[in-house]
Amino acid sequence: MTVLIFTVAAPLMSWGDYGRLNIRNTRKEPTKSGIIGLIANALGMGRTDSLSRFETMRIGVRVDQEGQWNTDFQTCDAGSKNYTMHKDYIADAKFTIGIEDTDENLREYCKALAFPQRPLYFGRRAFAPSEPLRPHIVESSLEDELLAGEGRVVVEPKDDDGQAEVVFDSPTSFAPKSRGWAPRLQKTIRAASPRKFGDRGTGTGSSNETSGLLDPVDFYPPVAGDKQ
Repeated sequence: MTVLIFTVAAPLMSWGDYGRLNIRNTRKEPTKSGIIGLIANALGMGRTDSLSRFETMRIGVRVDQEGQWNTDFQTCDAGSKNYTMHKDYIADAKFTIGIEDTDENLREYCKALAFPQRPLYFGRRAFAPSEPLRPHIVESSLEDELLAGEGRVVVEPKDDDGQAEVVFDSPTSFAPKSRGWAPRLQKTIRAASPRKFGDRGTGTGSSNETSGLLDPVDFYPPVAGDKQ
């Protein structure tokens, strides 16, 4: 069994699961819709392209650094009337994303995240990554790989054991006039408190240290001053 692992970190990010014209919320961790959108953007897909290729994907998230929840108040000039908009976002958060899928899909996604066809962002175009995503593939299960590090872990379970919650964030279309989401299950498998911003912690076992690396970033461009 293989898993694609990568890091999501930024000064600001937003992972909305619903929203109206003047209220845009964010979840505490990346949504499946957001992860698929990130990969689709890296692949250079269009908004009207079919998302059927992602139907076999199973995801999980580890919260390595809990961010601060903030709300931005904006005004929108709609001609005869002004609207106040509430936009939530997370500041200074860091997550480890895990994806289970076919080997062919994982290798394609891994290469796309390493060499994206378009600039990547987390929820909004201004929310760019603060560090490399470092995508790599490991021989492990989704749960075991995410539990190897510290922090709260939520996964998309294979089966419904009655302890999972239903979330509406599995995208069926990103087309501007026919965007849609389907329900899926999400389960918290560890509710440990993640590190706070500025606390590097003393724990070991980061997924980036996993010995079962299959494609250890050999096609990923090194970053000046970055210790691999």
